[in-house]
Amino acid sequence: MPLICIGPVCVPISAVLPVVLWALRPLWEALPAPMRERIAAAVRPLLAWLDHTVFSKLRRLFGRPSGTGAAAGSARAEQNGASTSASTAPQAIAAFSRALALALDGSSGAVHAIGSTDELAAARELSAARSCALVLDFTAPWCGPCQRIKPHYAALAKKHPSHIFAVIDVDEAPELQAACGVLVLPTFQVCRGAQKVAQASGGVESTLDTIRDVLDQARKGQ
Repeated sequence: MPLICIGPVCVPISAVLPVVLWALRPLWEALPAPMRERIAAAVRPLLAWLDHTVFSKLRRLFGRPSGTGAAAGSARAEQNGASTSASTAPQAIAAFSRALALALDGSSGAVHAIGSTDELAAARELSAARSCALVLDFTAPWCGPCQRIKPHYAALAKKHPSHIFAVIDVDEAPELQAACGVLVLPTFQVCRGAQKVAQASGGVESTLDTIRDVLDQARKGQ
């Protein structure tokens, strides 16, 4: 995935392109209509290769038919379908939920890997049932800031064993990155059930202060 790392965060280039194109929009609108048509025709085939979480904006800008985007989404779903269906079978999800519950009961302070929408849904359900927070760390192996903050995140999980801490590899589960609206890595989200209550981005330890504040407030309210 092409990206730009600026200080403590990494941003996919696909997230920057819509901003650049928006800035160039006056120039685009000043071009003659036939020239715009030729440029749009040349660009359309490339759009299928770009990040589906961002390029709805590009499709609107270049007038790409929405059907093409849907077809690209279906192709990606079919490509990932076999592995996803196997990993999210009811038995696997039940086992995943039991592992989360046992970790909470045992106050292990473990960090759990979430790799599918079903696993995320199970974690949210347990968060709601136990009235505890679900903390999500969106990361990737190639993200330097993500790797630097990883030990601090694990230490935070150890200090708050009554809450669910999880990590989501966006390379393995891009659909979760899209569903949760994450464009910058690392990003941390705190949820209560299905409701997001806090978010912070950055690869420095102070980024986790937002998470600590939410968890400390929850502890005081108990």
